[in-house]
Amino acid sequence: MTEKEEHVCTCGGACKQKVVQVEDKTDEKDN
Repeated sequence: MTEKEEHVCTCGGACKQKVVQVEDKTDEKDN
């Protein structure tokens, strides 16, 4: 994990989008 990647995660950009996408997929499978 590079410092640049961590910064993006803190900013809530690509990292946040990735988490949302994963949650959406899990929700669909759970339903």
